[in-house]
Amino acid sequence: MYRCFDRNQNGDITLHDCKATKVFMKKDVLCFEFENGFWVSEKNRHNPYGRTLRTDKSRVDFRLLYGDSEDDVTFYVFKQKKHGKTIRKQYSLKKLMRKINEKGMRLEFLYAYQGYKSIIFECELEFDKKPYRRECVLIVTAEDVVYRWNDIRRDKAL
Repeated sequence: MYRCFDRNQNGDITLHDCKATKVFMKKDVLCFEFENGFWVSEKNRHNPYGRTLRTDKSRVDFRLLYGDSEDDVTFYVFKQKKHGKTIRKQYSLKKLMRKINEKGMRLEFLYAYQGYKSIIFECELEFDKKPYRRECVLIVTAEDVVYRWNDIRRDKAL
């Protein structure tokens, strides 16, 4: 389905400001699809255009370390309460998938912090009614991460 793939070992692909529009599990692989792609820098071997550009529809596959979404995926959503208090609420992966796949929400990736076999993403869950956005954190423990796409869009530069 996808012609190009990269494991991003050089850090030349980023999900910054990219919105996942679909999420699913395929055996022990957590997959996020990006309707409007993600960013590939000019240093990537698949990008001959000399500047950071967005891909077309793309996907990121996280092969989970323990093969179990309960152990390998943690998702927290921050909710504002009365009197300025904020609470952190944990969602299961199934609930996140339902919100994105069935309710049409989007998960916007903002920042990533890479550790040993784990990635912490600061994100926003975006939806079409108030409050429109909620801050969240996604932690994925993965043996391998593969970025997949077909073409780089020359009309979508950083």
